[in-house]
Amino acid sequence: MYSYMKAFLHFLLIEPFEDRCFGGYVFGFLMWLLLAFLLVVAIGLSLAVVDTAYLPTKESDGVVIGHYYRPQYVYTSYIMVGKVMMPMTHVHKDEYGLIVSIEGQNGSIEVTHSDWNKIKDGNQLNCEYGIGRVYREVEIKSISTK
Repeated sequence: MYSYMKAFLHFLLIEPFEDRCFGGYVFGFLMWLLLAFLLVVAIGLSLAVVDTAYLPTKESDGVVIGHYYRPQYVYTSYIMVGKVMMPMTHVHKDEYGLIVSIEGQNGSIEVTHSDWNKIKDGNQLNCEYGIGRVYREVEIKSISTK
């Protein structure tokens, strides 16, 4: 199995340059570019998983430093069903959120409309959160008022 893979990679990445023709150079360059892209994607996904998987949970006080609101929006996409394009309507509901500062780092959490109206900037909240291992971003899991 190893020799087949080695031969396949040699065929895609090395042999195009041995032909010494323009098409071979273009094909070889594109294959190296594709390999580099796949490596970057694999490393990025691995870092994202390592960063957020099974974070230890901490509890601390946080201060609300901002609110955000994203209004409802609707868009339509299409899928092929047999020989017919069928529309699919996607509805994204209103999103209400708070930006909270915990120990000098900012994180955000989505809340209900009533909580969004009740909690004002400057309020202190008890936050349950985790900090990413690689990117050091705050992921707030839950909040409660004091």
